[in-house]
Amino acid sequence: MPLTFAQADALFRQDKLNELVADPDGRRFLKLRSMSRAEYLERLFQSAGIARPDIGSRQLFAAAFNADISVAAIEACAREIYREEREQRRANEAELVNQLYRVQEFNWGGLHQNSLEKTIVD
Repeated sequence: MPLTFAQADALFRQDKLNELVADPDGRRFLKLRSMSRAEYLERLFQSAGIARPDIGSRQLFAAAFNADISVAAIEACAREIYREEREQRRANEAELVNQLYRVQEFNWGGLHQNSLEKTIVD
């Protein structure tokens, strides 16, 4: 019997990821979960050739799970989004590194006597 959205969501919220991974519908749920921002889901509907349902952003995830969108289509859309975002990040890397070299001091915060974080970073 296929896993429903409510069942998959309950397993996810209970941190029963092994059960999700063991089920094909659970793996599909997790792949969609990685794209759960409204803009990504809207893009997924568009790339799958399915009209975006006339529902709120919060319901898009469940609608995508219940729609007839193949795992291959989900993976292809995710790869395309990642490729585009990676190109944007790559274009900004030099400036980011430049800004990091300008940092004079970092306020470590946390506990006063705990220097573990600083030791790890150093």
